[in-house]
Amino acid sequence: MSVGYSSMKHSRSDHKISWSKNGFIAYSDPTSTSNLSITKLESIRGSTWRLAPKKIFQIKTNPNSRLSSITNVYWSTSGMDLAIIDELGNITILSTGVLKNTSSHQLSCFEDVDIIYQDETCERLNTSKQSRISTGDSTTKVIAFKWLNVDKPIISNSPAVRVLTSSDSMVSSGAAADGAAASSDSSGYAYSYAVHQYKSYGTLHPIQGKSGFFTVRRNGEVDFHYQLNNAGFDFKKTTVLLEDVSDLKTLWLEHASIGFNRDGSVIVACFSKLTKSLRVYKIVVNWGEINPNDKLKAPLTLSVEKLISEPLSVIGSNGFPQELSGIDIISPNFSLDTELELLLTFEGPGVTGGETLLQKFQISNEYKNLRFKNESNGYSNGASTSVDNYYTLVQTGETILDNRVLDISFKNFDFMIVLTLRNGEIQLRNRKNLHIIGNGGQKEVIPSAISTLLDAGFKFELPESVPEAISVSPNLCGFVAMNKNNTLEYKATTRPQHEMKKGEILTLSAAFGCKYSSACFTNMSSDDLIIAIQDEILKIPDPNIKDQLILAILQESHRALNFSLDHSKDQIDRLLVNPPIQKLLSLQYSLGKLQPTNETSSIALAILNLRLVAFSIMLSLRTLFHHQQRVTKKGSETLMDAIYRSENILSTLGTINWFIEFLIFTIQELMSCCDVNTSNKDHFDTIVFALLLSKIPRSLIIYSIAGIKRIDGFLQKIQELNNANSPGALNMEILNKSVERYKFLLSLIDLERYEKFLIDIESIFQRNLEKSAALSIEQTLIFQNKIPSSYLGSIGVILNKFQEQFQDTSNLAELYFHDTRWLHFQISNNPKVSKILLKPTDKVPILFNLNDTLIDDVTKVVITNKEKLKKCLRCEYITANDTEGFFSSAIKGGANSNANLNHWPVAFHRTCLCGSCWVYIDHSEVTGF
Repeated sequence: MSVGYSSMKHSRSDHKISWSKNGFIAYSDPTSTSNLSITKLESIRGSTWRLAPKKIFQIKTNPNSRLSSITNVYWSTSGMDLAIIDELGNITILSTGVLKNTSSHQLSCFEDVDIIYQDETCERLNTSKQSRISTGDSTTKVIAFKWLNVDKPIISNSPAVRVLTSSDSMVSSGAAADGAAASSDSSGYAYSYAVHQYKSYGTLHPIQGKSGFFTVRRNGEVDFHYQLNNAGFDFKKTTVLLEDVSDLKTLWLEHASIGFNRDGSVIVACFSKLTKSLRVYKIVVNWGEINPNDKLKAPLTLSVEKLISEPLSVIGSNGFPQELSGIDIISPNFSLDTELELLLTFEGPGVTGGETLLQKFQISNEYKNLRFKNESNGYSNGASTSVDNYYTLVQTGETILDNRVLDISFKNFDFMIVLTLRNGEIQLRNRKNLHIIGNGGQKEVIPSAISTLLDAGFKFELPESVPEAISVSPNLCGFVAMNKNNTLEYKATTRPQHEMKKGEILTLSAAFGCKYSSACFTNMSSDDLIIAIQDEILKIPDPNIKDQLILAILQESHRALNFSLDHSKDQIDRLLVNPPIQKLLSLQYSLGKLQPTNETSSIALAILNLRLVAFSIMLSLRTLFHHQQRVTKKGSETLMDAIYRSENILSTLGTINWFIEFLIFTIQELMSCCDVNTSNKDHFDTIVFALLLSKIPRSLIIYSIAGIKRIDGFLQKIQELNNANSPGALNMEILNKSVERYKFLLSLIDLERYEKFLIDIESIFQRNLEKSAALSIEQTLIFQNKIPSSYLGSIGVILNKFQEQFQDTSNLAELYFHDTRWLHFQISNNPKVSKILLKPTDKVPILFNLNDTLIDDVTKVVITNKEKLKKCLRCEYITANDTEGFFSSAIKGGANSNANLNHWPVAFHRTCLCGSCWVYIDHSEVTGF
């Protein structure tokens, strides 16, 4: 009976799917020509989603060897590197988002990968005699793996807590604020949010930005692979045996797990079926020369100490046999309430009341066996004596599962245990008490605290078929399941359909806001969350409730992220490098796709583009200033100095051209509104009023105008200096070429007039603005494209000011008929959406025709090289943003042709201006070849 049971058991040491924090899903996919695939969730025009067609890879450590099956894949904590392990234990590390350029690497699209390390493992002679009867696989098979933690501050938000407000404690922001979307739905309640910063913890590389990982092999070897203290990506390996014993069979390990102590030491727990003993080891890394502070420059070494060796009972409480099916270590985190803990899972006839027994243990040096339950709290907690160098396992909890375990993983800084069962069921459990998290629609409708969507009534559905492997998404909003054919299926968390009850609009907006803020604070891809939000909105039949929920989500997300649209114009510099506004506008874009018109989405894209323009000008000004300081210090200007400066100026021509065209668009729209009756009219068929009356976009426009004028003044000074110093004909030609293009753009519109008009707008509304209403006014403009009631009487005044400023403009008629349709800011109806998640068999529309004129949405210039175009995973933008300069290598005289790498577009080599990732466009997605 025992033999039959063992043959059916799933191998818990395999980890065939891994989902990175950047949203990329790597999985084992054996075919005759490849063994690894990578996919991701991608949006189709912002409103529907699908698992993208996979990219396939052939991973081999020896080009002459056969193609081995991949058993384990692990994305690094940073999401940048992927560890790939085959059935023999050979290890390959892929680095993503980099392109190799001779001996160095440069930032690129995350789909660009480079093998930066390989460790080919041959069968060891001293372990070749070990029996393979128990598993049938290699002696060097990797059965446990763990990346080092990242040495950077940790930002973590607390659960959203429902609190009762009073007249003295009313909230001033969010969906529950007075007059906000869920104020009538809140019953006097609101949700409060908190965020904290902690120091990094666990085992860390002594050099910030460097990484490493530990592996445990079937034969008891522990390998530590670590990056060196140089400028490259090189890894080195140090190996140690858990025990130096003569009987090598005792090191034949069936299960193992790796954890990190708070003091930086490493804990390895393992089980040998031959000895039926559970052993726990402590490994200390002596960094030696890797540590920059080490003066002795000694080599890195590992020291091993055995803490525990205990036999495991193979008989259950009912007298029947049970077997250990897995070991999982939960490491302590930044919370001092957490300790290193072991999860042991048992299966077999000896498990009563279910299929799997899950037990939780802590390591203790208290000389007492605490495994006996008492009636008061479940486990004995009497007095005990601490004994040095004496360690034992203390049971702190247990639960029975109805099915066998497929996988156990940990999320949310290891506060949550993710249990995946063999039937595809997914359970989230609290590490402290092993209780199930969430109500699954069964408990109270209005939760008192929200940490996941499951607390708000969402649940994980079962996959279509019994899965071979499952990976839960970064934000716990969905999962991918692999079937027997190695095909992936994505399923989002769903909420049982019913009529919206009182209080649920606030609950849903708080749940979405809390999770979205968490994704922003941890720099996590939020595509899985966006799918869950859009799917919930689409289910609502009442268009009024649908709009109410969209508005509530936007308001509560801003509150959860502690970001206010009532932003001071004096702090506009911070907005250019502030991730929250980028993430919040990206959310607004996605939610606006489910409204009847494109107004909400267009406003979000317009502000993102204005932020891009201001960012490009800010960085170019800084670069010009620092470069000129270096030239002045040297006393002379070289040809490369002239090229570098002109490359910098030319890199902004596209964004400044876009900006000028945008100003022309606003003039056109305002001219059209001059003939409309504006009396008590709170909505116009244009987004221009929202952008000009709201503080942030108006401040970005004023900032950019000021920056453009500063660049113009800087160029005039450089021309004067060059005329006086005569640096050379080619230098002058290069400078004049960039100045000529720059001046042409400024001739299209009078920036002084436009700036004066914006200042007039500011003064009109500042006089009558009540501070308490400022945030509500900003949100009405940006979220709803409506004129606030307190502004209604001033629209006519604004249009009169506009006419005063521009009526004598010589080229006003030319501006009115100027073609600005390529900006795509005209109001139009959104396509109707019937479902959010597409199946692999569903057709998707063609992106574009390559014969059309294509504009790069980052640099805002016409794309001439269409060989390797990229698209954004969330919005509809495309780019060819490459590293080629504006001047040919012939002009540069063999100098570095990648001089423009130091200019602002490099900031968008990996991600779009909306914050989502770029991916390469496949030929099947376009026409015109």
